[in-house]
Amino acid sequence: MDKKTKEVLRKYAKPDLENVLIGLVESLIAADRVKGATERVLCSIDRTFERINQEMLDYVYSLVKAEEIDKAMDVVFDEIDGMLGRGSFDCCDDLLPMIDVTRLDSNLMVGFLTITLPAKDKLKNRDALVKRIEQELDDPKLLDGLR
Repeated sequence: MDKKTKEVLRKYAKPDLENVLIGLVESLIAADRVKGATERVLCSIDRTFERINQEMLDYVYSLVKAEEIDKAMDVVFDEIDGMLGRGSFDCCDDLLPMIDVTRLDSNLMVGFLTITLPAKDKLKNRDALVKRIEQELDDPKLLDGLR
C-alpha cells in the first residue's frame, strides 16, 4: 500500500479501526487490480466519513432544538477532542465548513471555537468558521481570545 493511501486512512481511523481499514483497503486493491482502484476506495472512505460527520452534526442540531445544550456540547467536545487527540487534523478541518452556525446557540458556537483553539494553526478552515460565527453572534466580545 502506498504512503498516500496509509495517510488518508490514518486521517479518519480511530486507533482500534486503523489496522482494520488498512487491511480492508489492501484486500480490495489486491482483489481489484483495475487502474484507479485505490482512488475509488479512498473516495468511498472520504464519502463515508463525510456522512458520519454530517450525522454527528445533525444529532447536535437535534439536541439544540430540544434545548439539550449540555448534551450537545458533550457530543461536540467528545468528537472533536477525539479527532485532535488522534492527530486527525484533516478530518476535523473537513468538518468545520459543514457546521451550520445558524442551527447552533451561542454556547455551542463558542464551544466549537474553544475546542479547536489549540489546533488553530493546523485547521485551515477554522478562520472561515470564526467569521461565520462572528456574523451570527450579537456580542462579538464572546469570541475574545478565541480567534
